[in-house]
Parts: sequence; structure tokens; C-alpha cells
Amino acid sequence: MNNNYLTILKNNMLFGTMSEAEISQILTCFKPLTKEYQPEEFVYMPNTPYDYLYILLSGEISIFKEDISGGRHLLELLKPNAIMGEITTFSKYKGCDCAAIATKPSTVLLLPSKAFSSFCHKACLCHRKIVKNTFYLLSDKAHFYKKKINLLTTSSIRLKLAKYFLELSEEQSSHVITLPFNRIELAEYLNITRPSLSRELSHMQQDGLITFIKSEVTIESTDALYALLYEL
Repeated sequence: MNNNYLTILKNNMLFGTMSEAEISQILTCFKPLTKEYQPEEFVYMPNTPYDYLYILLSGEISIFKEDISGGRHLLELLKPNAIMGEITTFSKYKGCDCAAIATKPSTVLLLPSKAFSSFCHKACLCHRKIVKNTFYLLSDKAHFYKKKINLLTTSSIRLKLAKYFLELSEEQSSHVITLPFNRIELAEYLNITRPSLSRELSHMQQDGLITFIKSEVTIESTDALYALLYEL
């Protein structure tokens, strides 16, 4: 495998506490596939069984769900080193109602799910490590979707934005935050229309809660945003 990819994987949660030598050893044991995807090409489709855990090595992947009218609801926009399919891969329910599609030329590592539950004949320590790390991975993903559900079930657009901006502020340790989405993607992520999003952002700026320039948002009053949430 490309040594640059080994460096990426060394910083991946799935391979936490493992050296590059151990990662190389586990990859030899797992016999993963590496695939290239072009923009608009599906990594996996809704309700289609798959038996791999996916790691994005380069590029960008969009995870989304389509409604009955064909509209897309963005769940995640993944960057290199992100993991896909971890919930469904280890579930007895094969396939999910979401899709993964490349938004840029992308390289993906596919790890066979059966390799996680079948220890190799060497019973190597690195295999035990990766199984342990998988539990952490699943726990983190459950926490992510718990936060996402909490965000989507919020009653108003202003409260959705307040929650989301405060989450990003905590993650980035700054009151000046960089949005990971463009305006269209952010509207999809919050499950609102783009005109409604733009209108509410302008109102929040007029009310002195935030200022924004393109993808950069400055929270002018963290206390005021928290106060909105406490009013619920």
C-alpha cells in the first residue's frame, strides 16, 4: 500500500495505538480492496447489502438519504480518513436506506466485515486492537447520530443554527468557526430550504448574534445563543 495512505491510517480511530508495522500486518491479514470513484459514482446505494467497512483515503464522499420526491437530505460530508458503513456492516440487517456518492475523485479502502470476527491463525495482538477500536468507533457513530437527531428535531431554524454553531464552536475551540458545508449543503444537512436558511442567517446577523462571510461564521454572543436553547 502507498506509504502516504499508511500515514493517514495511523491517525484513524480504527487503527488507534497501532504502529505502521502493525497496520501493514493487519492489512495483510484482512486483504482489503482499494477502489477509485469518480464524481457522482456510488460507493454504495440504498437498500443494497454490502460486506465492507469503508475508509476514505482521498477525495470527498457525501452520505445522503433520498425522500420519495427525489430530494436529497445530506447526513455527512466525509473527508479523507473518514469511515463509512460501520453501523450496517456489523448489523444483522444488511443494507441501509442511505447512499454514499463521490463528490470528488476519491480513493476508498474496503475492509471485509468478516475479517473483524474471524481471528487469523496467528491470533496477533494487532487484530485484538482493531476489534477493540471498532467498539469505540461504533460508540462514536451512535453519539454522532444522537446529536444529529437532536438537531433535526429542533423546532425552529434559528434554534437549529444556534445548536449547530455552538457544536462547531466547541469542536473548533473558537467563536470564529469554519463551516464544513457550502450554503446548499448546509441547508440539506439541516433539512431546510436554502432561501429559509439564507433568510434566517441574515436575521441572526441583524440581531447581533452572528456575523458571517462566506463559510466563516463569527459567534458574537455565545451566551445569547445558549439563552435561545434554554428558552425551550
